[in-house]
Amino acid sequence: MDQGKTESSKDTATDLCPLDCPIHKTRRPAWIAIGWLTAAVSSLYISDIPYDLGEELCGVWGCFPPIQSLIAMHAFWLIALLALVWVLHYRSSRFLRPVAAAFLAVGCFGALGLAGKDLTRWCQSVSVEDQQYWPKRVGYILATSTDLPFVELAISGLIGLLVGSQLGSGESGGCKNESKAS
Repeated sequence: MDQGKTESSKDTATDLCPLDCPIHKTRRPAWIAIGWLTAAVSSLYISDIPYDLGEELCGVWGCFPPIQSLIAMHAFWLIALLALVWVLHYRSSRFLRPVAAAFLAVGCFGALGLAGKDLTRWCQSVSVEDQQYWPKRVGYILATSTDLPFVELAISGLIGLLVGSQLGSGESGGCKNESKAS
């Protein structure tokens, strides 16, 4: 009977860590940061994949640059922004929802503004028959504007809101003892 008590007390003892746990304070965040950085830098190497779509992605909406470069930049932005969402979730989850909502709003309104501004110019420069391709032009503009990561902002904001809604109002994404300390 002592065996059962000892094993159950071991299970509850390992579920909680002390507040000054050195793994949570130094090693774990460092390894996770190295992982995010490695993922972000590695995503840029997608552009080195040898493949050429040639003229298959050209039309009245425009011609795409090398598709590998587009994928690499979009993946880089998405990983960098998701790393920020992860940091907010893990370190200060009370800021996660407002920042995620701001990301989502800026991403959606920025994408709409960018597409709307370009569509007004583009529709004036093409024939009436070619204006039926406006959805492809919107996709082209959003795909090729890698300097303004509006789509990635919206995706990371949506993911941040989903994670924030699962946390609840008082929970923290960090150490299990964090809520007991306050």
